[in-house]
Amino acid sequence: MFSNPFSTKFIRPGAIAYQCAPGKSISYYADCFLSNGQRGQVIGPHGTGKSTFVIAIQKELAARGLAVHLVTLHSFDKSELKNLQTLRRDSILILDGFEQLPFWRRWWIVLSTRWRHVGLLTTSHVSFGLPTLLETSADLETAQKLVRTLTGSEPPENLEALLTKHNGSLREVFFELYDVYEKSQTL
Repeated sequence: MFSNPFSTKFIRPGAIAYQCAPGKSISYYADCFLSNGQRGQVIGPHGTGKSTFVIAIQKELAARGLAVHLVTLHSFDKSELKNLQTLRRDSILILDGFEQLPFWRRWWIVLSTRWRHVGLLTTSHVSFGLPTLLETSADLETAQKLVRTLTGSEPPENLEALLTKHNGSLREVFFELYDVYEKSQTL
């Protein structure tokens, strides 16, 4: 029995280390976030590493002894929003998928976290006025590196075309490569 290297367990957010730009590291971004008064946003298109990034920065901030609460909004239970009111002063709230909340809820979270001295880091496809910590995008070099990491071999020649086809979404590229890999194993 074979294991498809593009299975969800291998490509889900956090399963692969976030690929920082040359000269940058997760520690660098954590320092920037803290120097911004624990306020920030990560913006970028679908499938470009926003969730992977916030999982990595959550671990970095927690390793520094900070209380960090990560809420993934595309799979969250609405009761989690009620729990946000109980966050302690100087803790950090990370909201992955901030644009999924209605305007009034986003406004309330931004104001209430500031008023209660709770740090706030969000991810979204567009800016909501917080200091931008990182703008994500996927390029061919990163895609090639990730495919090599997952498969242990050279990426397919059509990888650039797949990135174009899926508007730079690595997640969608990996889903398509999953199907390609499955077909290659049944031949």
